[in-house]
Amino acid sequence: MFKLLWGTLMVVSFQLAHTQSHSEVKYAEISFLEKEYHFGVINEGEQVQNVLEFTNTSAVPLVISNARGNCGCTIPEFSPEPIMPGETQQILVRFDSKKKTGRQKKSILITGNTDPEVTIINFVGLVRAVTDKGSGKHVQTLTELDAKTLIMAHSTEEASLSIDLTAYPNSHAGVEIYDMRDQMMYSEENVGLAEIKKIDTSALAVGTYVVSLRVDGRHRITRQFVKS
Repeated sequence: MFKLLWGTLMVVSFQLAHTQSHSEVKYAEISFLEKEYHFGVINEGEQVQNVLEFTNTSAVPLVISNARGNCGCTIPEFSPEPIMPGETQQILVRFDSKKKTGRQKKSILITGNTDPEVTIINFVGLVRAVTDKGSGKHVQTLTELDAKTLIMAHSTEEASLSIDLTAYPNSHAGVEIYDMRDQMMYSEENVGLAEIKKIDTSALAVGTYVVSLRVDGRHRITRQFVKS
């Protein structure tokens, strides 16, 4: 009888210790502004960069161990350095639309010390088919462009969108704004990037929009903003 009671006590003690140990495991929490990011409407063959911002909203350091796209056309770049509680960091996503047309929905799978371990963010937009692919000669390559150098801020009080891409003074861009239904709300060509561009957004309804800069005819940098 004593051996039986002792054995039962040991099993219960082990289970309690295991439960306590499991409950003491602390996970980080990664929070994105959106679960789905739009890149608007682009032409087949164009390459897009988008910066996905996130915040560590937990009390422990967040460590991202891996980030990958669900196809070879979508490549995320991340830093393995710990993100402290309350800090904001970025993941740069590159999408190549070569040989792709129609509506696109790509997934970014982010692995870290979170629960669940994998966070999925979708990257969506529309690729238009083009008949004339052009010569393929461009001033800059996708690698030379870096969406993280784009400074963009929307002011609700001033009803204006400021875009600063002065890091590329010898380039020109077309600026487009799309709503979440891929309807073009604004378009302007031959914008010099050696200046800070201000766009009046007073005519836009409250909602989320995508601003798309087509740099040197082929490469795009896109960002979402909210008109409130």
